[in-house]
This record gives sequence, C-alpha cells and structure tokens, in this order.
Amino acid sequence: MSAAAFQQMDANGDGSISRQEFAAAMGGAQPTYAAPQMSYGAPVTYGAPATYGAPVTYGAPAASYGAPTYAAAPTYAAPPSYAATQTFAAPQTYAAPAQTFAAPAMTYAAPSASFVAAPTYGTAPTYAAPQYYQQPQMAYAQPQMASQPQTAMPPAAAPTATKAKKAKAAKKKKGCC
Repeated sequence: MSAAAFQQMDANGDGSISRQEFAAAMGGAQPTYAAPQMSYGAPVTYGAPATYGAPVTYGAPAASYGAPTYAAAPTYAAPPSYAATQTFAAPQTYAAPAQTFAAPAMTYAAPSASFVAAPTYGTAPTYAAPQYYQQPQMAYAQPQMASQPQTAMPPAAAPTATKAKKAKAAKKKKGCC
C-alpha cells in the first residue's frame, strides 16, 4: 500500500486505520455472510429390487485324492574314524638342475656405404692462459688503546673487627687463653 493511499484511508490522522475508516474507504458497505442459495430437484424414488433366475448350485469337485506315499527313510553310516596321530617324513630338498647356456653365434658385417659426410670445422678458437691474481699484502698493527681519563678512587677503608674478635684480642693481651 502506498503512503498516499494510507493517508487517504486514515481520516483522523492518528497513524492507524480503524474499522470505521476501513469500511468508509471500501464504500461504506459492511460485508454480509450468508449460505449460498441451493435448489434441489424432485426426490429420487427407487423401484423394487430386480429379480434374477433360479440360484445356481455347484457340485463337488470330481477329483479325489489318495493318501500320500513317501520313499523309504534314508539310513546313515557311522562317521569315519581318523587315526589319532599321523607321522610325516622329513621334507625333501631338491637341487636346481645344472644348465649351461652358450652365447648365440652372431656375425656382424661392416656397413656397405657411408651416407654421412665428414664434418667441416672452421678455425679453432684461441684461448689465453689463465691469469692468476695475488692477494695484496696486508700489514696488521697492534691496536692502540685510546687514553681514558683516570678518576681517583677513594682509598679503601680499613676492615673493622667484630666484637668477638675484639674480645679475643683483649684476652690475648692480658695473657689469658
């Protein structure tokens, strides 16, 4: 539905279409629902049931069957018995037959004619003797140390004795242990 058609149907401009606005847009007619009109013809009448000739009777089948006969029951023999253990001979080893083959005798003849012409060459290229380069002589000098400014270090403090050492030294001075 286009916006123009919606605005035309929305009479009060509230943004929704009520039932009354929709009915007015459809021509003001409210739909009515009714059952369709049906017309029926004259009722159908049925006559008496049809009659047929005398009922047909059927006789019993003419074939007669006797009691079945079977062949004699088969008899079975006892199952075969096998020896408890069987002993086999040691396997046999066979050597391969010695066969000698000779090379086939063949004779080759030289070709009868030469169909290839001898190649012709131009002058051979001339090469110069290889040049060897010597590595340049290099002299290595002892690396020089750059002079660095000397900073004066404060003199180290004399070590201090612990209490236990002081007590031991005092005892020694007195002449005791």
